[in-house]
Amino acid sequence: MFKTTWRLIFSALAMVLVLSACGPESPNMVREDFPQKLSTRVRIISQKPQEVDRWVYMNGDIKTLEQIQYVDGVTTYIFFRPDETAEKIVELHPAQNGETKRRLKTEVIFEADGLAYASHKALRLDGTLLKEGRRLEDRSYSTITYFEDGVTKQKVSLYKADKSLVSELLVDRDGTKLLETVTDSENNLVSKSWRRDGTLAMQYKKSQYAYGGVSGTYYEADGVTVKAEFSMTSWQNSISFPNVSGKRIDFSFETRGAKRMTVLVSDFKSGSPLYQQVYAHDGKSPFDLTGNYTLTMVEEYEGTGNLYNRKLKRRITVGTDGKTISKVFIPQSQWYDYNGLEFTLYPSGFIQSKKNVGWNVQPNQQSFKDGVYTDPVAVVNQPEFTQTPQVEKLSLPDIKLPEVYWYW
Repeated sequence: MFKTTWRLIFSALAMVLVLSACGPESPNMVREDFPQKLSTRVRIISQKPQEVDRWVYMNGDIKTLEQIQYVDGVTTYIFFRPDETAEKIVELHPAQNGETKRRLKTEVIFEADGLAYASHKALRLDGTLLKEGRRLEDRSYSTITYFEDGVTKQKVSLYKADKSLVSELLVDRDGTKLLETVTDSENNLVSKSWRRDGTLAMQYKKSQYAYGGVSGTYYEADGVTVKAEFSMTSWQNSISFPNVSGKRIDFSFETRGAKRMTVLVSDFKSGSPLYQQVYAHDGKSPFDLTGNYTLTMVEEYEGTGNLYNRKLKRRITVGTDGKTISKVFIPQSQWYDYNGLEFTLYPSGFIQSKKNVGWNVQPNQQSFKDGVYTDPVAVVNQPEFTQTPQVEKLSLPDIKLPEVYWYW
C-alpha cells in the first residue's frame, strides 16, 4: 500500500492563498494533461462540503500528485517529491467559456521540508499580478501586494523565518504612506496610520505579552493634538477623551461576563471625578461607542480627589427605561459606601419609602403616598446624569487578543 501523508497534505492545502491570475494571451495559461502521465489514480471520498473530487496519483507505491476539485470551479494540484514532501502547489481559476487552457491563480514552491515557502505568486483572473513573495538569504520572507494594474505596489510585508511580522508598509497609488507596522526591539508591534495629507491619524503598540494588550492614541487633524487615547485587553477595552467641553470622559467596555459600558466624567483641569454612569449592553449591537445601551446606575462624587480616592456623594439607580430614577442612596460615610440611607422613588419623583441599609443597621423603613413627600438629597436635577456624553464615534483597531486567565 502507498504511504499516507494526510497531515502534510492538509498543512499544504491550508497554506494555499486565496488569491488570483491572468488573461487569454498570457503565458500563465496551464494545460491539465500532466495527470495522464501517471500510472495509477485513486479517488478519495472527501467529507469536506467545499470539495467535489479529490484524486491521488501514484507511481508504484509513491504518491506523486494530488488533485482537488472545488465547488466554485477552482482546481488545486499538489506535486510531491520522491520522498513525498510537497514540492509545489498549482491552483487554477475556474474554466472560462470557450477556453481549452486554464488560467493560473496561485503557485507555491516549497522548500525541501515541503512546508516552508520558497516562493509564491498569485494572479487575478485577468492575468495581473496580485501578490508575490520569496524567501531571502537570511531566512526571512518578503511579500508584495499590487494594485489592480499588477505593477504598482500597494503593500510590502517582511516576516521572520518563524512567520512573525518584521515590518509592513501600506501605501496609496501615488506612494503616499498610509499605514506602517514594525516590530520594535522589545518585540512589540508598533503601528502608525496617516491621513492622505500626511498628518498622523493614529498609532498604537501591541505588547508581545498576552496580558499586555494594546495601547494607542488618536490625533486631531494637525497630527499632533491628542484626540483620544485607548487601550485593549482580553477582558476590557477603554477609550478616553481628554477634553470635551472642559471635561475628561473615559469609556470602559467590560468584555467578560455581562457586557457593560462605564462612563467616568471628570473635571479637565483638576482631574477630579464628577460622576460615573453604568450602562447595560443590548447584546446585539457592536460593543463599542456605536452600540446600543441602557443606563442602569449613576454615581455622583464630591468633585475632589482623584480616580483612586474619589468620594461618593450619592448612588442613583435608574429604572428599566434607562431614564427614570428609581432609587437614591446617600452614604453614611464617603469612604465606606455600604451603609447609608436609601430612598425609593415613584415615577413622579416623589419618595415612596426611605430606610437605612448596610451592615448591622436597623432599617426603620418609612413609606409615603405618591405626591406627599420629597427630600432635597433625593432630587436628581442634573440632566447630564441620564444622558450619554456626546463624543466622536471612534473605532478601535480590529485586533484579536489572546484570552488571559488569572488564577489567584
